[in-house]
Amino acid sequence: MNESLLAKPMSDRSVDLIQTMQVYFAFKGEMKRLKDVLEHERQVCGETIATFYDARRNVSFAFEITRFAECRKQMDRLLIEAEETIEDLNAASDMVANTSSETGRPSWASLT
Repeated sequence: MNESLLAKPMSDRSVDLIQTMQVYFAFKGEMKRLKDVLEHERQVCGETIATFYDARRNVSFAFEITRFAECRKQMDRLLIEAEETIEDLNAASDMVANTSSETGRPSWASLT
């Protein structure tokens, strides 16, 4: 790879993507922690999955059960956001490639 490309600053959209994925992995870590706690407690209680994970019937762990579901929703939302960012980056890259081919100069995309 060309060294001058490595020195090139990241676009704002690339930074957005990185930040989105950092938040995604934070939620993923929180989900893992909650799952470990909840599964341990479920096994100790000897409850079925359906009974234990019903937040209305399991008031003792309703907060954790609800939080787990909310983390899942947030992760889904973040993946959609990341996908949209990648589509925007690809569209911008295509536009640069098309512009470069029209001018006869090499595109940034062709240098990578």
